[in-house]
Amino acid sequence: MEEQKIKVGPMSIKEYFLFITMQMFKNVNKNISIASYIIFGLLIVYIIFLIYTGTGYISLIFLLFFIVLTISYAIRYRIVYLRDAREKGEMTFTFNEKEIQIEQKNARSTVGWTYIKAIRNELNFIAIYLSRQQAYVIPKRSFTTKLEAEEFFKKAEQYWKEANAKEK
Repeated sequence: MEEQKIKVGPMSIKEYFLFITMQMFKNVNKNISIASYIIFGLLIVYIIFLIYTGTGYISLIFLLFFIVLTISYAIRYRIVYLRDAREKGEMTFTFNEKEIQIEQKNARSTVGWTYIKAIRNELNFIAIYLSRQQAYVIPKRSFTTKLEAEEFFKKAEQYWKEANAKEK
């Protein structure tokens, strides 16, 4: 069995926010995601209209609410990032045609390819999804070349597709 191996350092906070933001826009249920952004945008336009026409302070309260919501979102993900960065640190991914192994400082897990929900090759990351909400993220900076990252992704995707084809 041929094995592929990559050692990954912790994600930077910039990489983490980029990945989280990408997940917001690549929601699995795209109809709900797009609709919520349209509604949010229309609401902002309406609030600005109310402020501009001077029709009350309620619109100002709504605007402040959205500002506080946005700031709390950023703070929440910074806290999650700091907690995860401490817990995860450096990780080593090793995979073969049967499974993928993830080794961390204090933990080791093995996941069969049939338990992987998706594998995505994004602009700066390779993401291995265990569910809609949970993914192992491998920054492409972990590879020495773009070609090496592409080969890693193609091999992982091949093993994943083969395992799921056998399962059906």
